[in-house]
Amino acid sequence: MMVDHITRQQFVQGLSRLGIEVAHDDLEVLLKKYDDDGEGSVNYVAFSRDVDASEIFSDRTRISSQDKFSGGFRSPKVHAYILRAL
Repeated sequence: MMVDHITRQQFVQGLSRLGIEVAHDDLEVLLKKYDDDGEGSVNYVAFSRDVDASEIFSDRTRISSQDKFSGGFRSPKVHAYILRAL
């Protein structure tokens, strides 16, 4: 398991639960694009950022060359304008 990654099956199931059915060839392109570690997993954070450019909630900074991160979420999970509207 790797931070910010999911299995191919989880990726397909997640899209399906959102009502997104992707053609096999298109799915293979997506899986190849977001398999940044070459192990067959999908970097869902990179995918989320490409889908929604305002997705900044999972920005982290590396503290070493290992898979350790510091800082956690850069911003609150709810945008300030949404909070003001409540």
